[in-house]
Amino acid sequence: MRIVADENVHADVIGALRDAGHLVYAVAQQAAGSPDWEILQSKQLRGALLLTYDSDFGELVLRRGLLPPTAIIFVRMPLLDARAIATHLLNVLASKDILGWFIVVEAHRTRRRPLLDTGDSNA
Repeated sequence: MRIVADENVHADVIGALRDAGHLVYAVAQQAAGSPDWEILQSKQLRGALLLTYDSDFGELVLRRGLLPPTAIIFVRMPLLDARAIATHLLNVLASKDILGWFIVVEAHRTRRRPLLDTGDSNA
């Protein structure tokens, strides 16, 4: 899967995702300091999902209407053990139903919401 890792994603998490076969574009290595709106409009994000610790992306897409990537995974876990976070993320990525969702990953649960308003409030 193609993933754009926001600059706040730890290098060990990026390495684990790459080791698992994912193609990861690391903003910290390629475009450090880019504003969130610019990342959302970047060519690297076309056809990719966004991985971030930054809730501003949800605001930009869900409330301000910027064009979303194929999915956004928002991690809300403290960076105590990058390997544990990577393992958790790999389990989420293994799900067949992640495209089109804003996914919030927490230590003990995962929540999701449609990226586009489909009128289905039960999702």
